[in-house]
Amino acid sequence: MNKTVAAALFIGLALISCEPKQAKTQKTNPDFKKEAQQLNALLEQGNVRPQSFEISSTAASEVTGAKGIFIRVDPKDLETENGKPLADKILVELRELTQPSEFVFSDVSSGSFNGKHILSGGTYFVSMTSGGNKLKIKPGRALNVDFRRFSTKRMEFFTGSRDSIQNLVWVPSNQRFKRISADDDPQTEEYYMTMPITRLGWIASAISNRASHNTSTTFAFDIKQPSSYSFGKAFFIVEKNGSVQVMNTTLFFDGKDNMMFEQVPLEGFGLFVVTAVKSGKLYAWAERLDLEKLEMPMVELSPTTPSALYDQIRKLK
Repeated sequence: MNKTVAAALFIGLALISCEPKQAKTQKTNPDFKKEAQQLNALLEQGNVRPQSFEISSTAASEVTGAKGIFIRVDPKDLETENGKPLADKILVELRELTQPSEFVFSDVSSGSFNGKHILSGGTYFVSMTSGGNKLKIKPGRALNVDFRRFSTKRMEFFTGSRDSIQNLVWVPSNQRFKRISADDDPQTEEYYMTMPITRLGWIASAISNRASHNTSTTFAFDIKQPSSYSFGKAFFIVEKNGSVQVMNTTLFFDGKDNMMFEQVPLEGFGLFVVTAVKSGKLYAWAERLDLEKLEMPMVELSPTTPSALYDQIRKLK
């Protein structure tokens, strides 16, 4: 194994997320919609609350996230989805995903596009309401956003939306992020030039991955008594050199699940988490694995709570 090449694959990436190859053809059977929503809701109970900002609905405002994203909001660019007028205030809710637990409890993976996995340099969720009414950006308008530059790669702006079983589907905008030179502004070198966004919801700076077989492997797993569970999702998360690689696959427990992850790095440690629903209750398994000594584990899910799983993941990190 060429360890120099393997390490180079990760250097400079602050946030990487992808899902296994088979996810391109995974089922989205509507019969699993209820179970998927149950699992998503259970995981959300263990998630960190989103950041909240109350701003004016009559004057332009600026919102800065705890991890650096900067959003300029002009109410003239917004409207309610139901056609009602804006109230006196706008409530902005923001998520900035950087930690393994945040990806698991946000039920997030970045998928693939045109057969290529996606590497993300920053994943965010932005929502706005006014008077309890959900807002959207008006047609032909945009909000200006400054994204933190965590990676030296040439990132592109992606938007995401959930399918019927709560998996995120990402689509590129064909807009590339432009780096700010230190000669132009030394104080903002860690940011990209302003990116206009035309929709709220899930957004990311990302790039298609071209992982080599020389720097990655396949990881397979099995689950004890899988038929007793109604729906689940498995996550494989790797942190290295300031990067986070998140892989996610859906489990239907019908005897046809392809229980494996592809393009798993060959060095470092990985966090392997399996979650499932049984009679409306959360079951889970979490373990820290040495990537140089990977063996196929037999996963034995046990009942847990969202808060207990969160604490377990934090301790394994």
